[in-house]
Amino acid sequence: MSRQPRGTEPSYMEYLQRGIDYVRDHPEQAAAAGLAGLLLFGDSDEESDYNVDFVFWDVEHGDAMFIDSPEANIVVDLGQHKNGFSPINYLSNNGVERVDWLIISHPDKDHIRDIAILDDQYDISLYSSPDEAAPYIKHKKEYTYPNDEVYQTISDKFLEFEGRRLSYQEPPIERGQLRVHEFSLSPDELGMTPAKQLSTDEKSPSLNNLSILNIFEYNGFKLSTMGDLEEKGIELLLDRADVRRALQGTDVLVAPHHGRDSSYAPRLFDYITPEIVAISDADGTEYSASQKYSHQATGKTVEHREGDSTVRNVVTTRKDGAIYLGVNSSSDYQVTIE
Repeated sequence: MSRQPRGTEPSYMEYLQRGIDYVRDHPEQAAAAGLAGLLLFGDSDEESDYNVDFVFWDVEHGDAMFIDSPEANIVVDLGQHKNGFSPINYLSNNGVERVDWLIISHPDKDHIRDIAILDDQYDISLYSSPDEAAPYIKHKKEYTYPNDEVYQTISDKFLEFEGRRLSYQEPPIERGQLRVHEFSLSPDELGMTPAKQLSTDEKSPSLNNLSILNIFEYNGFKLSTMGDLEEKGIELLLDRADVRRALQGTDVLVAPHHGRDSSYAPRLFDYITPEIVAISDADGTEYSASQKYSHQATGKTVEHREGDSTVRNVVTTRKDGAIYLGVNSSSDYQVTIE
């Protein structure tokens, strides 16, 4: 199956239909790759062989991840492709009836662009975001991006979510056998100027280091994702013994800040040795640390939908399109790319 651009009509639907046809024409291969559950959400006749499925959408310079588990459907970040492809519309249009938990690593534009669509399609019962980001977003709305219509719309929706947090649970949060650890830093820990002290002509500070570090653990399998944490933020988190303990045994690392060199923290690899690193980035990305991450990973066999396989240390949405990962009850996992 050749790669098609996402988000356009009819090319994206052609791409989707090819995937569906592949699953139906090659059920054994599809089951082995975990594609049945990923491409045919909601179809009771086609079920994934895996207990937990992760999907990393290709949204270019942005992040968007969907986790399908028996006890909870989870969305982590809400990027969109610049051609208009909406992961949330894709889920809704393909039989996903519920999203139980929204995690926003941090509210930069490329991580929340799909938020209004999500709110229109799903009722969220659990919500996570950096606790002290809202005052900075209000400053950005009023003084940094007052004429940016898109930013005004999506930041308003983010603030609306902040104002109606429906529930809060102390991490680690358990959903059946899926355990989720959450860690983050406060503006005070980072030495950020409090939002209320920012002047009207002062640029709002970067929120990257407010990003939540999430570790998803299932029967011994671990996937760690860090939003846009930069080296300073990662170093501060690594000073905490509970963070170091939770990170140990990470099988899959989602590289922070789209794999940029400024977020590569060598000390992180004193505590983890991932098999594979996933990077969500766009064509023409500069300052990429993909080679550095490749040297830190041990390698994992990656399946291609066309049937062949290769050993990879790094996969990227830039080169590989959407990335699929299925974990079974024995903590074995399979990575599949286009």
